[in-house]
Amino acid sequence: MKSGSRNEDVSAAATTWTSVVTPVEGSVGRGLTSAAWGPGFVGRFTELAAIARCRAQVATGIPWLVAVEGEAGIGKTALVRQAVASGTDGLQVYWASCDQAEQDWPYGVLEQLLRRFPEDTPGLSDLADAITPTASPLMIGARLLALLAAASERAPIALVIDDLSCADQHSINALAFSLRRLFTESILILITTRSSDAFAPPPDHSVSPRSQDWQVLTRGTARVQRISLLGLTVDETAQLAASAGIDDLHAAAVRQLHRRTDGHPLHLRSLLSENSPDQLADVSQPLPVPTTLEAVVRHTIDALPHTARRLVEAVAVLDAPIPLAVAARLAEVPEPSSALDAALGSGLVEWQPSQPITPVRIHHPLQRDAIYAAITPVRRRALHTMAATLVSADDAWAHRAVAADVDSDLADQLAAEAHRLADTGRMHRAATFELWASGLVPRRDQYEQHLLAAANYLLLQDDDAGAQKLRKAIEGCAPSAGRDIVLGRLVAYAGEPVAAVEMLERARQTAVGEAMQIMAGTWLGLVRMMLSQASKATEALEPVVNQLSAGLTRHRVVGLLSMAAGHTEGPLAGLDVIAKTHIPERAANVSLGDSHLLAWRGYMRVEAGQLQEGIDDLATLIARQGTHANLSVSPADYWQRGFAEYFLGRWDDALVAVEQTLIITEAQEQPLSYAPAHALAAIVHAQQGRVDQAAEHFEHSARHAASFPRLASTYKMVAQASMAQARADRPAMLDALRALQDPATIEPGNRLLHLLLWAPLFTEAVAHARDAQPSEVRLVRAAIRIFDRLAGRAPALTATSHLLHAHLAEILGQSEAMLSHYRAGVAVPADEGVHIPLHHAFLHHGLADRLLAMNDTRHHSEAALLLQSAHNNYARLGATPYIRRTAEELARLQPGARVNEAPTGLSSRILSEREYAVAHLAAEGLTNAEISRKLFISTKTVEYHLSHVYRKLHLTTRRELPSALTTDHH
Repeated sequence: MKSGSRNEDVSAAATTWTSVVTPVEGSVGRGLTSAAWGPGFVGRFTELAAIARCRAQVATGIPWLVAVEGEAGIGKTALVRQAVASGTDGLQVYWASCDQAEQDWPYGVLEQLLRRFPEDTPGLSDLADAITPTASPLMIGARLLALLAAASERAPIALVIDDLSCADQHSINALAFSLRRLFTESILILITTRSSDAFAPPPDHSVSPRSQDWQVLTRGTARVQRISLLGLTVDETAQLAASAGIDDLHAAAVRQLHRRTDGHPLHLRSLLSENSPDQLADVSQPLPVPTTLEAVVRHTIDALPHTARRLVEAVAVLDAPIPLAVAARLAEVPEPSSALDAALGSGLVEWQPSQPITPVRIHHPLQRDAIYAAITPVRRRALHTMAATLVSADDAWAHRAVAADVDSDLADQLAAEAHRLADTGRMHRAATFELWASGLVPRRDQYEQHLLAAANYLLLQDDDAGAQKLRKAIEGCAPSAGRDIVLGRLVAYAGEPVAAVEMLERARQTAVGEAMQIMAGTWLGLVRMMLSQASKATEALEPVVNQLSAGLTRHRVVGLLSMAAGHTEGPLAGLDVIAKTHIPERAANVSLGDSHLLAWRGYMRVEAGQLQEGIDDLATLIARQGTHANLSVSPADYWQRGFAEYFLGRWDDALVAVEQTLIITEAQEQPLSYAPAHALAAIVHAQQGRVDQAAEHFEHSARHAASFPRLASTYKMVAQASMAQARADRPAMLDALRALQDPATIEPGNRLLHLLLWAPLFTEAVAHARDAQPSEVRLVRAAIRIFDRLAGRAPALTATSHLLHAHLAEILGQSEAMLSHYRAGVAVPADEGVHIPLHHAFLHHGLADRLLAMNDTRHHSEAALLLQSAHNNYARLGATPYIRRTAEELARLQPGARVNEAPTGLSSRILSEREYAVAHLAAEGLTNAEISRKLFISTKTVEYHLSHVYRKLHLTTRRELPSALTTDHH
């Protein structure tokens, strides 16, 4: 296991202190007695009962998430401890406590959890090795899901994330992905969070990003129990007093205690420890201890012996579970044991005597804050200076920064360390160091330099939400290229791309130094593409790409240039841009370092009709993402591959790609991918005759396309036209596609790039239209000219090209040319990858219809053969609407002749989409483990879905699946 930012001794202390780690029934933690936590637990019966109900269902294989909220000190952690402390279900409990000081440690919370699991847990070592600062939360989350599922096979498990508000973003995202994929596992997740991170959706964009992160963890999780903790009741206040040894307080005294504290447990305990029973019982006099908790803590400190106070202050400054000997050295206390006795008696400090290093810590963060605030500035600085020599090198930086006043040398050291951290992928930590440095410099311009550097590190991590927190301070900086670069990126992602262009153009003109010019040009090109200004994006990006060496930034710029070229000249031009990088033609030969280029090339190859090559690129990248944690995952990799699978006739694989896309899109919150994914699902379902499913997915696609009209409307229109095509409603096809000519609806570059999607549909619709407009005929001609260039480098488009030419000849009334193109298309070999199967079937069907339209019986025999061939081709695809139509036409042409019954695919109508995806992959011969990795679900969930498939289809063995998926068993 990797160690965290603490030194090894302190890390070990934290492991056993802050967590319920022993997976033994009824355990509360190693060596942790109830006395260590002050007065015993009281009350909360309703809340405990709610958690107990969830826990009981978890034991039966129904996962639950329990979220406990409340103000600091209200008893959230104590409630969770009590809820998991006993039971007969053998619950294994794994605990992680979040620390605000470690929010910029990628996967720090997740690593803390992993250290709790037994070393022989399947998948543990692989997951630990995969965690790096740049690892994709999605891939880490997928591996975590497998680990949790394996661990829960032994016994029910509970994951406790204490104070989620302070968790690092990487851990939150990985955990969120895993939680959404829990369906049949015996797992209880308990999280605590402060009231400021409430559960209600954010009312507006002013809500802090941390609050929105909280929503990420619960959104999409099936079963969530939310508990809001308030203060203790009057009766519970009496119970708490009794548990502290004061059991004879009369009712009036209890009411006074409750009135003073509002039942706040931490405040109550402070008063109980600070007052004698007689003082508490005398209601004729106000309690001598101040009213607020902070004042109570200060009063407690003042009453401590000198050595005990010094020890308490030292522990507060160190702000972590720390060996007693280390705290004593910092406090300069020669006899730490006697000082500790007094500190423990005050209720401010806890320790673990069962541990060899006897770690100590402040009982609660609220107490720590009050203690720290009471230390004089001079002593605080001295303590931090000495603490820097006693802790790990990584922790020492924070103490040095706090101890310094104005220290330009230290600021330079922090900036240098930030640069080193950024090189290792720890962008958030680098940003923190630059922010520390900004407070140590004497001049305003130096402060702004460090502030802007911090924001840049966050933006390089694509953490726009984190950078937005600095926006107000950045807006106050003096005008400069650096300010324009950061603000330009921020306002673009905040929905102000036009304003962003103005800033970034200015930055590009005034930037000094290669690094700033590169950043200005990169962000400008990105924003220009957001505005669909492809030629201007190219103008910004071309000077940048020549200044960059190999690496992720260069790959991003090359990809953006490829996309810009695709929008201005078509996908072949986009491929030519990528070809200049000289990566090998075969995906398997592309180096690991160039893997991100496979995404851009795969995308362009699919758009250019080089379908199998595009699939190879994307499949290779996806496979590498599963084994190399540093490769980022994008939902576009999946839906673009899905479109290629659809065109090649692998419709079930296309639906699996949709399922994968939707999972990843939800996990990574990239809503732009919803429109194409749902459109693809609508197309496949429509072509297979599943009208209701097609309509549902189309509604989703249309709704999401409305958020990105100029980028995503093409997919919505193609889906709508395909649904009309399946109904043989050519006028509706044309109505759906007429907006192609409206530049206000469809950006012309998108129309050019997505030619393969819409051209076959549009030419068919215009060919059968009674009211085709001249402009529509001109668009058909232009589309075919470009399509022929694509077909020249994509054999899979050969048959489709003939189909388009046949449509054009029909539009122009050129009967001989039309028949010639139909016959040439029919003659294209039927080998896989040489044509688009649906279009090949359309050629057979279309030629048969044209021959029959001649009313010449001499053509009937040839037409019957063509119809039968089209019928068989449709059957292989499972294209139910077309199967029915050709069967009806054959029956009219050959009365009494028997038409071979084709599989109807009705079994997919009685299975859920996830069940069908699981069953399809099982029928393809994948193991349960392989299916689980593809669909990001556990093997137990795979087994669960397969059992439902068997029951619905009346199957007894897995061998029956292939035929069952294309046959109606009812």
